[in-house]
Amino acid sequence: KTLNTLSITLPALLFAFTFGPFIGANFAWNRNENLDSYGTGLVLTVFAAPIFWTGMLGIMVFSFWLGWLPAAGMHSPSYTESSLLDRFLSVDFLRHAILPIVIFALWRLSQPTLIMRNNMIDLIGSDSIKLKRAEGLSEKTVMYRHGARNALLPLVHYMALAFGFAFGGSIILETVFSWPGIGQAMW
Repeated sequence: KTLNTLSITLPALLFAFTFGPFIGANFAWNRNENLDSYGTGLVLTVFAAPIFWTGMLGIMVFSFWLGWLPAAGMHSPSYTESSLLDRFLSVDFLRHAILPIVIFALWRLSQPTLIMRNNMIDLIGSDSIKLKRAEGLSEKTVMYRHGARNALLPLVHYMALAFGFAFGGSIILETVFSWPGIGQAMW
């Protein structure tokens, strides 16, 4: 059961903590512009939406209306596994795992994005950033090499907490998607 839960939570967290800081840094660098206003609003909306509701919407659209992905379970009923490696690397598993991973990743993406955005906003007006701009460095170099690097520290601390929160969120996620993991066992 632990491997089943990790197979959807780890890719979701990896996605969230890879792309969230990048998105948050861009929002902060373009502060008070359309990208920041609409992007932050969208991120807050996704975070505020309950994960069970978002999961049911995903099932309704991608499973029932479009028929692209299976609605529930970890494998099709006719699937027979030959090994542990086959269980997690088969095409059938990947088709079943896409929707839970995407829904969970979008939900988890909001926190790293907002933390990075707020940290970057605090750093943009700092003397070190003004100095780097005065040195004539390009905006991208200043933003990523000097601004984002300094703004990442609180996000690294939050990453440890997010791993624990992921198991709490997996209870609801695994129930919605009928995923046989720790969350469904706890439910």
